[in-house]
Amino acid sequence: STTSEVFLRNYLIDKFYSFKILIKPIEEIFIIKLTIIDYNNYQPNFYNLPLNLSLSLSNKFLTKISSYDYDLNTNQIVHYYLLDKNQEKIFSLNQTNGILELNNKKYLNQTNIQLYIGITDNLYLTKSYIQIHFYNYTKNLPKFSSDEYIFYYDQTRSILGQIIAYDNDLNDEISYEIYLQSKSISTDRYTGTIKAVSFNNVLLSIA
Repeated sequence: STTSEVFLRNYLIDKFYSFKILIKPIEEIFIIKLTIIDYNNYQPNFYNLPLNLSLSLSNKFLTKISSYDYDLNTNQIVHYYLLDKNQEKIFSLNQTNGILELNNKKYLNQTNIQLYIGITDNLYLTKSYIQIHFYNYTKNLPKFSSDEYIFYYDQTRSILGQIIAYDNDLNDEISYEIYLQSKSISTDRYTGTIKAVSFNNVLLSIA
């Protein structure tokens, strides 16, 4: 070389170099030691996001987020974050290992939720999301809104009244039926509306 310029190839493979240079015409040999200092050139990326999950509400552990960064040394150290601070009331995301957990179910008022996730190497920020559908096993019995329902019969109307029940399980659907079914009485299984086809002092047992 006539310019004395040294070019480094494959700098992502090796970080330390040592080589000899012969300088002519004085015929002297110099030993060059070279240490590569990495710049933060690359943005971190997710391996497994975006992601769709269907999980039980009984799960505490939800998933583990994985990532990669082509930089070296401290520049490849990344941290994970929930970008929506309101979601931190319900979920926790370990900043160093990417483990996502469900911590507080009482604030979860929906069965489908989208979590916005960020990863940073202290210079670049990469964003993505996790879509989670929660399903729930039945843990609570449905309850009626009243211990007793009294309906007044009007011959001009077919509807006697409506029964109402509730269930503390998040995904459970309530359906209504008359336990001792009568041909004179019908109930809408979805709304709890009671109708009379003909009425002759029928005693109802509703489930």
